[in-house]
Amino acid sequence: MKRLLGKGPLFFCLFILGMQVLPLAQGRAGDERQVLKERAESFWTARVKGDWATVYDYLPEREKGSFTREQFVSFRREKGPFRYFSFTLGDIEIADQVGWVEMSSKTGLADYPGLTPKQTKSWQIWYKEEGKWCPLPGEQREEVPGLPPRFRSGEDEELLKRRADEFWNAKEAQDLELIYGFTDPDFKKRVSREDFLSKKALYSYFSHRIEWVEAIGLRGRVKVTYTYRLNDPSLSKLEPKEESVVEDWIKTGKLWYRKIIEGS
Repeated sequence: MKRLLGKGPLFFCLFILGMQVLPLAQGRAGDERQVLKERAESFWTARVKGDWATVYDYLPEREKGSFTREQFVSFRREKGPFRYFSFTLGDIEIADQVGWVEMSSKTGLADYPGLTPKQTKSWQIWYKEEGKWCPLPGEQREEVPGLPPRFRSGEDEELLKRRADEFWNAKEAQDLELIYGFTDPDFKKRVSREDFLSKKALYSYFSHRIEWVEAIGLRGRVKVTYTYRLNDPSLSKLEPKEESVVEDWIKTGKLWYRKIIEGS
């Protein structure tokens, strides 16, 4: 009884603290969504108005490095290639430093004003750069999941992450038998186990980390950052290099398999 009574005040304090912290966390998440919403609204308003100088201000620094403000404005005014007529913002979701903004927009080709504008719906991806939300350039969309977490399977992503981790452990161990087992069924039809095991690994892998996983239906993607070096004893003193890759995976039955594109 004394032990129970002794824990009572402590438990009560922790409970009260938790009740106070939870609304604060929810409030911060709500505030961040509002910040992103305001940024997206201003960005798209500038697009519709053709205010390309303002649009330039929202671009990430690495994209600004490709051209000056004057060059960007001149190109957009002269070449387009798109003209934006209207937009509507929908849901906004944030996970870590990535934000997804549900968009409905009406666009047309600047060089063909006679064509009927096209209404499209999509998720525009934003990310945090030096504390500010910036639209992710189209060529970099592969670097992050395409859809917010609620449209993906958390259970499948846990399984996929585990499989990808095991796959990379096998690569680091140069266990070709195990690596072959992770390859997708179509690859196994093209390449026999005997042929696969007869090959020498081109690279030695030393470490890896899973940056993120995305599972939608039977398709999955995994971003992995890894260190490697050419599998050559004469190069053993060289420092391993670090690179990142987004891998394709496919689910067959209850298991995920690494999708190997022919010729890759």
